[in-house]
Amino acid sequence: MRPDAVTIDYRFSPEAANDPTMETHGIPAHRRIQCNHYLMWSAKAGGREMEFESELELRAAVLFESRTDIREICEQPVRIPRLFSSGRHYTFDLGVRYADAREQLFEIKMDIELVLDANSELKPPHWDEITAWCRLNGRDCAFLTDQMLKEDEFRIDNWLKILPFVKRAWDQPNPALRDEILLVAREPGGLTLEELAIAVGDADRQDVLPEACWLLHQGAIVADTD
Repeated sequence: MRPDAVTIDYRFSPEAANDPTMETHGIPAHRRIQCNHYLMWSAKAGGREMEFESELELRAAVLFESRTDIREICEQPVRIPRLFSSGRHYTFDLGVRYADAREQLFEIKMDIELVLDANSELKPPHWDEITAWCRLNGRDCAFLTDQMLKEDEFRIDNWLKILPFVKRAWDQPNPALRDEILLVAREPGGLTLEELAIAVGDADRQDVLPEACWLLHQGAIVADTD
């Protein structure tokens, strides 16, 4: 039994089951060859590896994975067919579902890729067309850039190190140890990992760390990862 497994059918809304624009679209084979190909295991994507075309997209996904107000994440969640006059389709880079059930779609861009619109505001190319489609279809969308993500650079770097331990707790859950950690964590005052391992008692430090990271991921305990 996987702990608190997230069930995801790779669609963001039940009513989208027959809507071809709502399918999750993987990265085409030719683009995997042409672009760098990045993988990240994610509990919030149902315990699977997510695929990205850039390190920037991966880092945005790590940030979303670290946030306790986000329950689900998905890469390339919505494709808009023939959005542009050229007939090309458009696919969002990431989508999230928040704890309050709100959904939001994201475009991830390098800051240098932004262009000036008619009001001299920097936006991704075709952003007005994309947001117009979202308004028409009741979708919420936003964009993130490398400069925006720099504000959370330290957090993202930390969670890149934390996630392998979260995966171990997913694959090899230890509910009894988890409960013991929670019991110790309720004591007033903060504990370092070493102090936590000692306080838990007979458990090996290498067993305590994955379960502590899982509880941190779930928001059951808190730590300064920023």
